[in-house]
Amino acid sequence: MKKVLFIFLFIFLIVFSVGCKTTNVDDNNSNNSNNNNNNNQNEEKDLNTYSHTKLLLLDKEKKYIELLGCEATQLSDDVSVKKIVGEDVVDASIDDLYIGMDNLYVQIYDNKKIDKILIDKDPIFPRIRVAIRKTISNISDINTLYHDSITLHIPSNTTIETFDKTNSFIVDDNTTVTFNVKDNYIYGYVGKRLIKSSKRLIINETDSEVIFQSISRGVGTPSYEGNIELSVVNGKILVINDVLMENYLEKVVPSEMPSSWNMEALKSQAVAARTYAYKEIYKNNFASLGYVVDDSESSQVYNNQSKQETSSRAVLETKGLTMFCENEPIVAYYFSTCSGLLGAGNEVWIENKVTDKIPYLLGGNISSREVDTTDENDVLNYFKDLSVDSPSANSSNFRWKISMNKKQLQNTLNVNIALMAPNYKSSYLILQDGNFVEGDIPSDIGEIQDVFVSQRGESGVVVSIQIVASNVTFRIYNQYNIRFTIRPKDCGSLVEKYNCKGNSTAYTDKTNNPSILPSGYFALEWEGDILHFYGGGNGHGVGMCQYSANDYAKKGKTFDEILNVFYKNIILKNTSRKYIPMDAFEKYFK
Repeated sequence: MKKVLFIFLFIFLIVFSVGCKTTNVDDNNSNNSNNNNNNNQNEEKDLNTYSHTKLLLLDKEKKYIELLGCEATQLSDDVSVKKIVGEDVVDASIDDLYIGMDNLYVQIYDNKKIDKILIDKDPIFPRIRVAIRKTISNISDINTLYHDSITLHIPSNTTIETFDKTNSFIVDDNTTVTFNVKDNYIYGYVGKRLIKSSKRLIINETDSEVIFQSISRGVGTPSYEGNIELSVVNGKILVINDVLMENYLEKVVPSEMPSSWNMEALKSQAVAARTYAYKEIYKNNFASLGYVVDDSESSQVYNNQSKQETSSRAVLETKGLTMFCENEPIVAYYFSTCSGLLGAGNEVWIENKVTDKIPYLLGGNISSREVDTTDENDVLNYFKDLSVDSPSANSSNFRWKISMNKKQLQNTLNVNIALMAPNYKSSYLILQDGNFVEGDIPSDIGEIQDVFVSQRGESGVVVSIQIVASNVTFRIYNQYNIRFTIRPKDCGSLVEKYNCKGNSTAYTDKTNNPSILPSGYFALEWEGDILHFYGGGNGHGVGMCQYSANDYAKKGKTFDEILNVFYKNIILKNTSRKYIPMDAFEKYFK
């Protein structure tokens, strides 16, 4: 009986669906009844189709677009974009389109190309589109974004349909299906029935979470709420989870901060994570692939830990609260542990020079010790000082020391420059004729002669490091590039990392061959052929320090007070709205 009712409901929805409200409009309809006999020969039928839809993908260069429920995927050369502002309709542009927005209406001429787009007021984003990586263990490898195949267990009845809704398949409960790619088609078998499509497939949201049996996370085999989308990119499967923002956050917060931490810290994490996600929507960095963020720390970690009562409560009690500065959502960076120094965003997220200050990411010193960041000796003494007190001093990464000899430095640089420099050419500059310019760094840099900090930011972060070798002299800019190029794990022999909490007299813990340098907050000291990295903190150092947030919460600060320590000049706005589609929207296209 359950299956019969489900099939009946599905047929009913197909017939009466308004998910993409489509109306064929004839401008002369009212005249036709009066002048049918006289004007039949001269009558021109309106070949336009009008639809309310949602933006799934936009490739501006190729003028390719995917809209939910719409077959047309090409923008006309002279596509017109308008926006309703108050009672007026004003000019807009393709740049005003954001992935996931569902306040869109389009006019399609003769079912071929989209020639008019209407945006109904400002966009609202109750959902977010998340790319699910094959693995989140190596974010520097772009190939981990794609799957050779994907196996899903679908626990309850649903439908699988192409994004344009031209084909649809009923899936019974407790169905397991493996999808593969061949000749740019996604295919899989549901029982003996073949599902095959060159178009994006959407597995519609079910009563229970869809289980991804072919991947693994900290939770083991992960499961996901929301819609699951599969598309083909370069012969692989790209998986996107289209999910409610608040449900997304329920699995981000415990993945990014221990759920056992203080409630006000968890609330500050929820607001920071929501703001980060909301800002990424407006950045539109991955519009041509159809997603906003991925599920790794390259965006923010999602579903590596399952929902927890405390973190879900933190999300609920801050529902919709998003940080804004100058009427725009901020880039709400956050990280694990600060060295006592908070980074300025304009000194960290750079190519090869410090940029203009970011009014909400100004950095600062939240430790018990002052330091002159223009004096390398004072900075060295600051990081060598284990007795410094700071809100993040409880972290074992508050102070650390890593040592490498010249041969080890040569080994790791040779390995990682080849991987990093081609992708960030403007951040790897070689010395030619007295100037540092873009150029090819040799595959073997030769023997190390010197390594030193060539530029440090006012906030204390290393902006660039200079390497003098027998075959080349070059600089690496940006703390991320430095940390992922001088990687202890690739030194070819044992490298030890010593670390300790604040208010200590000696390093207390030791690990071997760490993957990367923990942070960009360090100073260098040579001892013969040994280079010592004395540093503090863990992560990029910009925005909210999570260990500090928890310490502040323990001492009685509320989540908004905590946020104002790390982000300056901000206000909180509620962004938890749902879009209500217009009726009779066709009139705006006349």
